[in-house]
Amino acid sequence: MAFASPLVSLDARRRPVRSLVIGIARHGGTEGSGLGASPGTRLLFSLLERSLRQKCSLRRLPPYFYGIAPRQAVEIAEELLGEVDALVLSLPPHPADLEALFLVRRQLRRRIPFVYLPLGEFPRGAWFYRHFHQYLGPDDLIWFSSAADRQVHDLLVASPRARIRVLPFGIDLAPYSGAAATRATTRRHLGINHEEVVFVVHGRLDPEKNVHGVAAVFGEVARRAPACRLWVVGPVPGDFRLMPGPHPLAAVPAGPYKDLLAAGLGGDGAGRVSFWGGVPQELLPRVLAAADIGVNLTVNRDENFGFSVVEAMAAGLPVIGTDWGGLRDTIDDGVTGFRVPTVVTAAGIAVDHPAAVRHALDLAADGPARRRMGEAAAARARDRYAIDQCADHLLLEVRRLLARPRPARPHRWTSLGLRLVQEHSVRLSGAGSRSFPLPLPPAALDERARAIIRPYATRTQDLEPDPGAVVLLASPLIRCDGRAVTSADPAYPIDGRLAGPADLLVCRVLAAEGPVGVRDLLASAAGTATRQEVLDALRRLLAAGVVLQSREPAPACHDTGKDEAHVDPRNRR
Repeated sequence: MAFASPLVSLDARRRPVRSLVIGIARHGGTEGSGLGASPGTRLLFSLLERSLRQKCSLRRLPPYFYGIAPRQAVEIAEELLGEVDALVLSLPPHPADLEALFLVRRQLRRRIPFVYLPLGEFPRGAWFYRHFHQYLGPDDLIWFSSAADRQVHDLLVASPRARIRVLPFGIDLAPYSGAAATRATTRRHLGINHEEVVFVVHGRLDPEKNVHGVAAVFGEVARRAPACRLWVVGPVPGDFRLMPGPHPLAAVPAGPYKDLLAAGLGGDGAGRVSFWGGVPQELLPRVLAAADIGVNLTVNRDENFGFSVVEAMAAGLPVIGTDWGGLRDTIDDGVTGFRVPTVVTAAGIAVDHPAAVRHALDLAADGPARRRMGEAAAARARDRYAIDQCADHLLLEVRRLLARPRPARPHRWTSLGLRLVQEHSVRLSGAGSRSFPLPLPPAALDERARAIIRPYATRTQDLEPDPGAVVLLASPLIRCDGRAVTSADPAYPIDGRLAGPADLLVCRVLAAEGPVGVRDLLASAAGTATRQEVLDALRRLLAAGVVLQSREPAPACHDTGKDEAHVDPRNRR
């Protein structure tokens, strides 16, 4: 979607930006002390503070504010709010940690707009918002970084007290401006020849980021396009640390994480994957620019922006990413890369792996397309995702809040939001009807959680077999052992039993052959099970999330010797 600068009154535009005094509740100091939930949020608040300092006067909330006694918290809130025109705040460690700021503002009885950045808390159940929505008013702003997060909000909230805007975050683009010029030298230093195509995934390597899913896709790509490599850039989980540089899979210590990746890569891919470990931010642009294609198959339930996608775009890479959360805004499908469908199932969030494989093979074989999309990606990053532009948007919104008072209106939940409040709150003793919100269980993906997360995904699972569709196991790490069906995928857990022989037959065919057309599956089962038995088995497996129905064509073959996906040296980037 387009992010246009808001229109403000002429009086507000004439007001000098430097006349504003902005308070910030999260900044370089809080992120350095460990409050940051992820590297992306630490980067955001550190960069935003640096940019705002060049545009207005800043007042920091002390980093120790979140850990001191209530009396001292009130004193700090009085000092800070007595000096600022507006306060920018985001997720604290606990919803009650912002109470002093809201209560002191109420006592001061003057307009001090609060700008709240919910990051990805709404898809995870809006734990913080469910507490302090009562303190927000018509002069406050909720700043979402993606259209998907706004849609999740609208599923839960029928009428908010605060104003709402959808505006993108940003990164520091300066280090990327000269990165392309280092590409040839870096590749020569690393022994990457012109014919090789390098895929790169970077960022956090935890299960919801689905790097093991990228490994499974690359394992299939490696079987059909031998001139490809995969770089995995990011700290390896556990205490193990790699010096920045490409290390083979053998350098990663034995353990669950290595086993997870090896299971997806298979024999063809394992020898062509390199692990870089945690790369310093100043080195990252050079590493990314030396690659050819960015990949990000995240199913993170608070993926409200996708900093790693924007960094890859800024380095001039086309990106193959999931059609998920903030990536639905950042990746212009077919222009700056490709979005891979995501499906909400009974077991979790499934990624359409055949679609990812097809896009990867197409880009690997088409150098001109990589260049064209990479140039479009870099231009999109420059036009939309500079941190200074993000800071400008924030200041324009603050001036608008100060210039245009709005009448108050009551807060109302939707039926889904009200159910969430009622089922995940604890009644406060002696406080009448008041309650305090409880967080959703981290791994919960029950019917309610699936309804909340739905706007993040492409679609929900089709439960009726489509004769023209392709079916596959919903995760490459699903295994069938007799009647037991399990998944070693930490982002897609399954532990159940198959209902009958036809269910086992379907799972065995898909495990052996990969994606299969429904018509082909029915034909191959003839003589072993009836057509109706196979269709009924598919319905049960689709409903359980064991099988995914894809709209991608089934791959023609898995033969390494086939040359339809061979990377033509003349098409090098």
